[in-house]
Formats: sequence, structure tokens, C-alpha cells
Amino acid sequence: LSFDNELTSREVACLYLAANGKTSDQTAKLLGLTKSTIETFRKRIIQKLDCDNLTQAVFKGIKVGCLAQKRIYEDSINFADL
Repeated sequence: LSFDNELTSREVACLYLAANGKTSDQTAKLLGLTKSTIETFRKRIIQKLDCDNLTQAVFKGIKVGCLAQKRIYEDSINFADL
């Protein structure tokens, strides 16, 4: 499977926000979710991308292109808040 198919749109949004330095709290607020949900998403992202930590997952996401702007669902993130 490709990385695009493995990550859900919410997981991609979480990874994108992590790549932009957002904390779990900030990401939760931007996406209208709880911090616990964001932390679960982050754990799944790390597992799905076969990484050891979020920093490595962000790098891998950039490398394989799953963080390309076209892949981010604009209705998932209020970009004005970034």
C-alpha cells in the first residue's frame, strides 16, 4: 500500500500540523477534536509509517509526498489559524 492509502485524511492533517510545529493541544483545537484523539492519531501515524517517533514520521511523510498541499483536506484545518 502507498502511504496516501494508509493514512486517513485526519491522520494526514495531524501529520501536516506536526510538521508545522503544532502541539497535540493546538492540533486538537484546530481540528475540533480532543487531545487524546490527536495523540491516538499520532501513535497510529508512527506505526503506519513504520517510524520510531513523530519527527521521523514527519520526515518520511515529506519524503514520500503525503504532506503535499493537495493531499490536505482544507475543510479539516482552518488554515487561517496556522
